Amino acid sequence: MLNLGAVLGSLCILMTAMTLIFGFKPLIFASGSMAPEIPTGSFGLAVTTPVSELDPGQVVSVVAADQMRVTHRILENTPLGLILKGDANTVADLQPYAVESADRLLFSVPNLGYVIG
Repeated sequence: MLNLGAVLGSLCILMTAMTLIFGFKPLIFASGSMAPEIPTGSFGLAVTTPVSELDPGQVVSVVAADQMRVTHRILENTPLGLILKGDANTVADLQPYAVESADRLLFSVPNLGYVIG
């Protein structure tokens, strides 16, 4: 059990260092809106990317007007903002997200968010 604690502690220190040095943002998926590709409890790393460099199909995380973080796939990158949709959702999000940058998901690992959280 002590070894597991040491590994988890080292992982937390590594994630903090990567965040500070490289600007990576850790994400823990709290809902199933991106299932089945990214299930609830997944851990992901994202990097802040200007909207002009984002393309449809990429998964991004933005802070909505109500200050809630939304992590969904880009359907369109329009002059009004990013039109996003969760993979498990039947329709796109109601409003475009008018942001200058978004946190673009680099990778995710199922269930690791439960361990880290």
